[in-house]
Amino acid sequence: MVVVFRQQRRYVHLTHWGAAEIESDGRQLTSVRPWREDPAPSRILENLAAAHRHPARIDQPYIRQGWLEHGPAAAARGSDVFVPVSRETALDLLATELRRDGRMECSGGPMVGPARAGSTMPRASCTGS
Repeated sequence: MVVVFRQQRRYVHLTHWGAAEIESDGRQLTSVRPWREDPAPSRILENLAAAHRHPARIDQPYIRQGWLEHGPAAAARGSDVFVPVSRETALDLLATELRRDGRMECSGGPMVGPARAGSTMPRASCTGS
């Protein structure tokens, strides 16, 4: 359901933490509230509108500088600095590495790959050809 009022849009959206009423100005979320008919709403929903603009959020792809300069065998792993790259560059590098490693099919989601008991972290899985 979408209601448009002066460029402000409202959506009912299902999240991991329950149903929410979300408002957007077309550029960013302006409000997230638990759905009015939820009998036991999660307070986590109240953080979602600000969370996607939080300074701790990664704003674009980053890659280790040594890897960019010297390839995947660069030795500074764990102590190297990360540098920003465009999404296009990141996707091109990922595709190159998947081809090099023989893994051409990837998918992701909360239960892809070996499931870990109690884990809610998204996982990605790549299968070889």
